[in-house]
Amino acid sequence: MELISYSYEFQASLEEFLEITLSYRGYKFDPTGLHSDIRNIENIYQSPGGNFWIMIENGAVIGSIALKILNKIDKIGEIKRYFFLPLYQGKGIGTLLMEHLLLNAKKTNYIY
Repeated sequence: MELISYSYEFQASLEEFLEITLSYRGYKFDPTGLHSDIRNIENIYQSPGGNFWIMIENGAVIGSIALKILNKIDKIGEIKRYFFLPLYQGKGIGTLLMEHLLLNAKKTNYIY
């Protein structure tokens, strides 16, 4: 397993992952509506100073978490797209994702 910043080469795998994850929770993945941020990750998450991380195993996305910057001046951000595949529940993936986000938020002064 590897935790990396999103890059476009993982777009198809990310969308497959979200389709499975949201379906498991009883929702339909809507990449042109409610979940349209997924097709614009660089502009919505990465360029403003946040990030979108994905957990990869064997070339496939198995987890995700994002820090979306809401206000740079006041250092306000929010956690978004925090998911991992049901198969990985109870294996510490969620903890790894959250710890990684919090560490990065602290490095960029979004957590004091």
